[in-house]
Amino acid sequence: MADHRSIRRLAISLLALTCLSCSEVEGATLDYRAECSEVKPRAVILRVRWLQSVTPTTAPQIEVSIYKDGFTTGRFVKAAVADPKAVPESGVTMLAAEGPMAAAKLPEALSLRVESLQSVKEGAEIEAVLGGLIPGLNYYVRVRGISDEVIRIRAPICPADFVDTQGEKPK
Repeated sequence: MADHRSIRRLAISLLALTCLSCSEVEGATLDYRAECSEVKPRAVILRVRWLQSVTPTTAPQIEVSIYKDGFTTGRFVKAAVADPKAVPESGVTMLAAEGPMAAAKLPEALSLRVESLQSVKEGAEIEAVLGGLIPGLNYYVRVRGISDEVIRIRAPICPADFVDTQGEKPK
């Protein structure tokens, strides 16, 4: 019995060490944050940041799916994020990847836009802001060319900070 306990302790310690080393690598490469928009009530945005100094393996593009196996089955949308100057102020609509979703109408949950792409932190990082997420849904996100890591993000449910006076009865 003593051998099983020591093996268990060793396995737990090894697992904890592995997880710590993974989180350091992930934190250094990409940073994802879903939040409520400060501009549009009840709108969810997703901020994705990566270091400017990371040399892309291919032309970087953000890919998003609502399906757990979306990247392997081709059910995702994507947009190029190589040059911040190439994204107009109006944003860029994310397009379906080649495959089953390219010919079909996209589900509403994948009608996403790259609202902005800019250098932040004095040019040390690039930040892409995605809009059009549906509150409460899970999204799977990756930035090809920077990292093949897939992150699951739950879009928050954003409260409105205003009162609808049109629906009130007059006094």
